[in-house]
Amino acid sequence: MIEIVLILITGLGVLLGLEPFANSIFSLLTPIGLILLSRKTKKYNIFYSILIYIALSFSITLFAFPWVFKGVRNISNANLLTASLFFITYSVIANLKVLFLFFFSNLILKFSKVSVIWVYAIVAMATDIWTYQLFPWFYGNLSVGNTLEIQIASFFSVYVLSFLLFLKGYLVLVVGKFFFHYKKQKGFKATFNYIPKILKKVLINFKHRVHVHTSVAFMILVLVYLFGFYKLYWNTQNTSGTVTIAIIQPNTGRAVANKKEDFEYARAALTTVFELSLKAIYESHGKLDMLVLPESAIPFHGIDDSQENIDHSIYSVTFHSILGFLSKYGRQTIIYNEMDRKSGKLFNLASVFGLDGKRADTYQKQLLLPIGEFLPFEKQFPILRKIFPETGYYKQSETSKLLEYSYIPRENKAILQPFKQEDLSQINNLDALFANWPKVDRLKKGYFLPLICYEAMHPDLVRNFLQLPEKPDFIVNLANDSWFGNYLENYQHSGAVKFRAIETGRYVVRSTLSGFSSFISPKGEYLQTSKGLESKEVLLQEIPKSSEVTPYALYGKIPLYCLMVILFVFIISELRIKLPRQSDNNGNDYGKYK
Repeated sequence: MIEIVLILITGLGVLLGLEPFANSIFSLLTPIGLILLSRKTKKYNIFYSILIYIALSFSITLFAFPWVFKGVRNISNANLLTASLFFITYSVIANLKVLFLFFFSNLILKFSKVSVIWVYAIVAMATDIWTYQLFPWFYGNLSVGNTLEIQIASFFSVYVLSFLLFLKGYLVLVVGKFFFHYKKQKGFKATFNYIPKILKKVLINFKHRVHVHTSVAFMILVLVYLFGFYKLYWNTQNTSGTVTIAIIQPNTGRAVANKKEDFEYARAALTTVFELSLKAIYESHGKLDMLVLPESAIPFHGIDDSQENIDHSIYSVTFHSILGFLSKYGRQTIIYNEMDRKSGKLFNLASVFGLDGKRADTYQKQLLLPIGEFLPFEKQFPILRKIFPETGYYKQSETSKLLEYSYIPRENKAILQPFKQEDLSQINNLDALFANWPKVDRLKKGYFLPLICYEAMHPDLVRNFLQLPEKPDFIVNLANDSWFGNYLENYQHSGAVKFRAIETGRYVVRSTLSGFSSFISPKGEYLQTSKGLESKEVLLQEIPKSSEVTPYALYGKIPLYCLMVILFVFIISELRIKLPRQSDNNGNDYGKYK
């Protein structure tokens, strides 16, 4: 019975730790549940242990990631049975790091006398680093609600927060064990008088070697919080001017394949994007530097008029005209998502429409979404295409590149006059629109880091961009989360992107099709968010251009590897040395949680 309770509270802890709940206290249910379950599986045979793992995987997925089922159905048009089988398979495979946590922790503790506190923390971090995940979530993501603690990600990325989460979980277990020991001896009411004594004995006790481990762990947490306090309230960031950016959240609906030839749908999407963009231009009073459209704002189309794109109905003259009109009369750069076909290969792009009236630069997506944008093992098993009929045929790029943008320095607000009918008529006349393009002088330029949808979930990919000769001023994340049900996934995705802001020291501009759009500071705080999901909105924000160089950007996971080596050496040394243990007068041992 206790195993069932632990399985349920572990899954509940994952749900409550992630956004939109982001509760850093209830998130401790996950490490506590995993530590207790791991210690129990040590006593069982392998068959029963695997059953516990499978049940635990379902608990985590059903509580925190139920949107996977709906996403598979919406993206690939899989039938109910196929989506159910995929969801079951995904639930078991997606949480393999939990199985590895059980196995390696018990293996180490079987042969070493090292304190449990370090074993679970280091194994949790290691499995987060090296276990492949389809939709990545890290134990450290459960700390997203603790603004002070997550600042340490600028040094060690989100991975170190996994380490800290298990340190905290273990400390709670040890304090709890002492509490129940006193309760058994002195009664529940009297035990509260001993809480300071318990905390002192567990957290600040260097007299007995057995308590040194918990004391050191506690001091590490204190240092982490002191650093977080410094980073939030005293540290000043290196910036070089500001840019005014508008996010467009058009909520034009999911672009399923049968809408590709639906001209009414395309017209409605173009009209919505155009109207919201004009609203952003007017609300900025002529000071707008960049307009950011989300992924799939105008689905299935692009503005490269190559013969290949024309033949495959990708090039859209209306889309091209609208971007040109907005750039010409609003005098700002436009960041947008488009499709592009080259040499028989289809790419998902983040592109820049420049102030010279041309597509200035493009970035081809590197990490494609399995089942959504490509079919794994399709060559080996062609029948998969019949099972997931609407899965895309996109090809991935292997190149990280920053995109250059430009803007006009504007110190004063401008009064924008309403457009005349002859101006608006240029949308239907591409040649006339681009024939008299205004000359732009005194341009300022910079670079931004482009991320399309789930690419923002991967810290290592984002760090690769920071190794390029040019350095980004900020991050732009174009996303379409409408496939997953417009609630949990939208917030979880946004919460994960907070860590990329902290790790890189950059502001994040996150534009989504139907929510949750936001501006995120390098401290992981929301500067501004969309008011809701499935809403049509414009978000306008002036953000600094950052030139911050974080330790994580410089050294990556090297400090984490050093930490793992130190602890590994410590574990090896404990194979030969058994630490003295403190016992009470009755011979009961309280120095180590079992």
